[in-house]
Amino acid sequence: MRLSGMFSPPFLKYWHGNSPESVLDAIRLIKNILLEAGPFDGAIGFSEGGAALLSTLMQDKLHSFSLKFLILIAPISPFDPTGERRLDKTQIQGPIIDIPTIFITGEHDPVRPLTKLAEELLPQSKTTVIEWSGGHAVPNSSQTSLWEKATAEILAITAK
Repeated sequence: MRLSGMFSPPFLKYWHGNSPESVLDAIRLIKNILLEAGPFDGAIGFSEGGAALLSTLMQDKLHSFSLKFLILIAPISPFDPTGERRLDKTQIQGPIIDIPTIFITGEHDPVRPLTKLAEELLPQSKTTVIEWSGGHAVPNSSQTSLWEKATAEILAITAK
């Protein structure tokens, strides 16, 4: 599915195509932001932004970046350490991160098979999945029960 069929331009991306060099540049950028501008309580990523965030956290397990939680909204599967291919659970032993995660997914997301791959890479015991009736989008303010549940989860995590 073409992005232009789902949203109006401009389209901003972390990387160009699937260029490994571009992917690795994006991961370095996010890592530097987390290290230099942090610490942050949490981080949020939507679609490719979720993939970029997961790729960064997975590739630098030495740094927890002091994140207490993640919010991932319809993230696409992250890249392997070379930046050449997307990961799925057949290529990894165990979860790729150990950070409590709120995983928001749309029932009618046309790329749901790709978001499911990302979900399968997360620790089940630390992941709260929230499904909503929409597609590949960030739920808007009309989804009050979804955001109330996400907020309650964040408050419970950060209170620990």
